[in-house]
Amino acid sequence: MSYPRNPILQQKFIDDYRALAKTFKPFAQSLHVDLSENPHEEPTYMHLGFRSGHKFLIEYVNQLREIGVNHVIISNKEAKRPADEIIQELAEEVVPHFPVLK
Repeated sequence: MSYPRNPILQQKFIDDYRALAKTFKPFAQSLHVDLSENPHEEPTYMHLGFRSGHKFLIEYVNQLREIGVNHVIISNKEAKRPADEIIQELAEEVVPHFPVLK
């Protein structure tokens, strides 16, 4: 598991990781998210993540997928909203954009 990085740097890290592996190994990273009630809120970066609306989160996770991240572990440790609200919004608005690939 890796910490979040600028996507360009993260892609280099992933490429190096995969070059050293003898077989495929999934790449996972953590991400602290303070999910705003405003779905269109642009990101405000914070330690190990950002505060934003779910629209930006979807774009960001898509970018991570494109550079080779297989798993994103979302932490709501820094969140201002109740965890149950955040989990419901993630389930309804974010997760459907990322179906399990077979």
